[in-house]
Amino acid sequence: MRIDEVDSVNNVLRPLKPEVILNAAAFHNVPKCEQEVATAFAVNAEGALNVARVAEEIGATNVYYSTDYVFDGKKLNPYLENDLPNPLNVYSMSKLAGNI
Repeated sequence: MRIDEVDSVNNVLRPLKPEVILNAAAFHNVPKCEQEVATAFAVNAEGALNVARVAEEIGATNVYYSTDYVFDGKKLNPYLENDLPNPLNVYSMSKLAGNI
């Protein structure tokens, strides 16, 4: 499946009729994301959107895994879901974009 192509996502998920989708897909090679920015955003942002759209269309619950990289690491306590992100690299920016 090509997560960056909505038709591909649709063709895989629609026949399966899942109740829940656990989207753990990611282009997570951090150094390579810096070199392949378009691929990072295609997979981590557009791909997440494609899964979310298809999930909504078929009535499935979509669970999206992001990353702690969306935070800058300066907080002295554990991060919480409602903390403001501050991504420092392409990988973290693309993962944050997939969560918006």
